[in-house]
Parts: sequence; structure tokens; C-alpha cells
Amino acid sequence: NEMEKQMKILVTGGYGLIGHNVVGKLKKNHSVLQSYLKQIPEITYRQIPDPSGDSCTFLSWFLPSSNDAEKVIETFKEAGILPGNFYWFANNWHYIRKWDHLKNVQSLSSLHETQQKALAALNTKSFEKSDAIMSRCISTAISLTWSESQIHEKGAAMLKVIEKAIS
Repeated sequence: NEMEKQMKILVTGGYGLIGHNVVGKLKKNHSVLQSYLKQIPEITYRQIPDPSGDSCTFLSWFLPSSNDAEKVIETFKEAGILPGNFYWFANNWHYIRKWDHLKNVQSLSSLHETQQKALAALNTKSFEKSDAIMSRCISTAISLTWSESQIHEKGAAMLKVIEKAIS
């Protein structure tokens, strides 16, 4: 596919992947990590309309409830494996729920009146359908630098911690 052709690059920096297909490496690591998470029947995944077009930079997965997602994130913290796992629902720059600076029409520079009105309108909008989805979602960054043993160690650690959190 054209995207993969364009993504075939030589990485000459600290990645140590000289001559490797970057998307191919991401897809492999994504697949290995997902094979661990698939052992937990409660976990579901987002629908990807064109799987061949997915660059696999993140594996986004859903737990049955926001309570479960919050417990998993807390247990990841306790186990020291949170880095690289993102709970966008509680993040202040990736999801509207925490965009108070925009909802309060605060900006470092002046905003046009149209922008001010549009931002102020955010306070009257409901995002309950999005909240219901995002509150259950955790996204795991997929690294190019993981060795075969590291990806398996990460998958096994995540599996153990998730099972503990939702049992």
C-alpha cells in the first residue's frame, strides 16, 4: 500500500532499526502486545475501518466500565508500568472533559469574537456519549525500540496487573 511504501525509511538515530520497515515493526509489536490482552475476555477494541492503513502506533483497548479503567490505571501506577499507557479521559490536553482553559475562554493570545463564542458554547454541550466511550479506554503506545523479550515482558506484566485490577 502507498502509505507503507512511504513509511519505509532508514532510521539512522538511536532506534537501531537501520534498514527496517518502521510500520512493519510497529505492527509486529502491536500484534504481540494485543495477543496478551486478548487473553482477558472483558477487553474489547476499537473498530478500525481499514486495518491495513493502521500505523499501529497505539493499541487502544476498552474495559467494561470507567471504574475498571480507573482501577487498571491505578494498579499500573502501583506496579510501575504506567509509562506508555494513557487514560485520555483524565488527561487535560487530549480530551475535552479537562479543557477548562478553553471552556473558560482563556488563551495566551487574544481570540476573535467568533472563537470566543464557539469556546463559550462548549459549556452548554453534552459529551456524554463520548464520555461513555473514553472513560473505558486506555491507549498503549507501541515502541519501535522494544526487543522481542521486552515486548513479551511488557505483555505479561500488563496481563497480570489487569487481571488483578478487574478481578
